[in-house]
Amino acid sequence: MSEALTKQKELEEFLFRKFFEKKLHYTISQLDLSESPDAFLTLKGKGKRIAIEHVSYFNDKVLGKCSALPAIGEFWKKVETSLCQQVSHRKHLSDIEECRVKLNNRLKIRGSKISLAKQFAQELVGFLEKHPFSGHKRFPSANARPPNAIFSGFPTLESTVSYILIWRNKGGDYPYRNWICDNISTGCIGLDLNNIKENIKNKNKLATKYNWQPADEKWLLIAADGKILSNKAGPPEQQVDWNDLELGDLCRKSPFGKIIFWEYVRDWYKSLKPNCPIVREDKGVGSRRRDGADEKG
Repeated sequence: MSEALTKQKELEEFLFRKFFEKKLHYTISQLDLSESPDAFLTLKGKGKRIAIEHVSYFNDKVLGKCSALPAIGEFWKKVETSLCQQVSHRKHLSDIEECRVKLNNRLKIRGSKISLAKQFAQELVGFLEKHPFSGHKRFPSANARPPNAIFSGFPTLESTVSYILIWRNKGGDYPYRNWICDNISTGCIGLDLNNIKENIKNKNKLATKYNWQPADEKWLLIAADGKILSNKAGPPEQQVDWNDLELGDLCRKSPFGKIIFWEYVRDWYKSLKPNCPIVREDKGVGSRRRDGADEKG
């Protein structure tokens, strides 16, 4: 097995365990990785053998060519994950609608990106707390001299940031904020329903050639798992027509009994077949929000 395929199978096993055990609260007693479909799962106490196929969601049309700066894309994914964790319980930051950051060429990413990303996110949260306002502001201002003096006290920001654009709305309450890195524009376009439909259409065709035995159910998991920026779909509060006629027709005719779209970084998922409301975690309150049918059925 090639190194690339090995990494892909490791990712799939991680996603399958994370989704079934943490999202659906099943216990997997056996997981057998395969090809076409990607795995067979046995669920403890259910007597079910599930065959599952995985496909990665990308919000750009040229799959695999979404970022010229993959190292920064991977770094920003970790920054955004850390930001979501750090601001979820800070109600005084709920007025932030969007924050855009442009990194300069002095950012050096070597080895593990996790500690640098956490430090960057921590300083950015501290900077936002230090500068409350209502409206739209750019830091530093265009004529500031020296340009990054505004970031004094925040050494990581001072050395790596070209500018920060912030939109705040006094009295606003945004449960999910847009944390955007302007270096990589393909991470900013949100959820593309056409991409989801193309994935389902393609997998419907391929499924006729798969070896499904032995399996009681066939599942398709479309995962925006955040490997790079265009591999994310953004927050669930988007204007998406989940009742799109073509999408519904593709799901009805699909050989897959269940089709799930999962946004890993923002921590929400949507059952497309059967068509159920979005399920997401309520960050900061330790509870789970579920509106509609339980996918365990």
